[in-house]
Amino acid sequence: MKIPSICESTRWFFTLNLSPTKENIPRIMTQIVGLSTTAYCIYKCMTSRYCSLDFVSTFISNFAAKIFGTREERMLKKFWQITGVIDTDVLEKVKSIDFWGCEKTMPDEIFTYLQGTPGKNLGNALSEYLKNDKNECEASKTLFLYGLKTKFNLAFADLSVVTYPEGTCVTIEFIESEEKMPKYIDRDSVLQKSYPNLDDLLAKFDEYCEIGYGLLQKGEIKQDGVNINKFGHGHPRLQSYLEIFSNGVKKHGKELANIYMYEKDNSKAAKAVSLLGYSDAVSELVFLLYNRVNDPNEEVRNATLQVLTAVAQRPEVNFKLDKILPILTYPSAMSRALAAEVIYHYLDTHKEKGLLGTYEISQAIPIFQKMRQSKQPNNRLIAEKVLKLLKKHYGINC
Repeated sequence: MKIPSICESTRWFFTLNLSPTKENIPRIMTQIVGLSTTAYCIYKCMTSRYCSLDFVSTFISNFAAKIFGTREERMLKKFWQITGVIDTDVLEKVKSIDFWGCEKTMPDEIFTYLQGTPGKNLGNALSEYLKNDKNECEASKTLFLYGLKTKFNLAFADLSVVTYPEGTCVTIEFIESEEKMPKYIDRDSVLQKSYPNLDDLLAKFDEYCEIGYGLLQKGEIKQDGVNINKFGHGHPRLQSYLEIFSNGVKKHGKELANIYMYEKDNSKAAKAVSLLGYSDAVSELVFLLYNRVNDPNEEVRNATLQVLTAVAQRPEVNFKLDKILPILTYPSAMSRALAAEVIYHYLDTHKEKGLLGTYEISQAIPIFQKMRQSKQPNNRLIAEKVLKLLKKHYGINC
């Protein structure tokens, strides 16, 4: 009979300090011994002096999630069935739906409202997004958001859809009154002049991003919040671009700054600021970024925040956080995460100097605590890091 030897193997995992994690034990065990034997091993773990009750309960819940899906996934599957969405197989990639900015409106009210045509519109928008059908996605998204704004009398509504290696997380963004609308700073979009000398540099940046996205999807690189852009230059296929971009900014820094400040094309403006991140003129760069960090276009704003994150890690650079903190409440999960990254790295780099507007940060603590409860991993994880940093190095009890 093989069960005793399997039991010994289980004990061996725990006693030889092989550091099995809560997440990978179910996978390891099911691969090695199959479901029935794993169930027996769970029983042995529960009666073993090597495992705490907390560890065993987490182990069991993770094990069940591997087989049956998480509670959130099961609820979503049932929800899509109720709403009558056709592409339920595509929507299995959606791991969570949560809400941001709703204070008067209760989540239960929203879910009740969604159990019908509005939920079907949401499901169609997400399935089309996941299938990369942009036109159909925009049509379903517009229909859904219009209904949501009308039903709950909102000043603004949007969807934040962020894809991670483990799946896609969705946040329904609310702004309930005009008074809470973000104070964006519009660009003076008056640029008519073309810069043919920049075409090759911008084409190289497109090429770099295309390679980066491909590597990201294959899992060969991880999205990095601490670099000038999210791909970095660590991978061999991306290393040569570092010199290309650095030299390009030295030659065309002024033209790139003009594009960033005045260009009507948001995509081109975002590329320009990403390239400006390679500039050696850090003081001028910080001034430029700081005055454009509240751009109304999400792509430009996020590119600015990404560059500011890298700049914030330089000890010689000083800037106030008063323009960054409001972004923590913006109706964009990615902008909130990037703003928190800037704040975290700036405070971490300057903790020995005590450079901290205590009042401003203390006002933001409830927002970080709310972000910590988010189902968006990029919001939750960085908020946790900020709160730990404030408690450890700045003595703020949070």
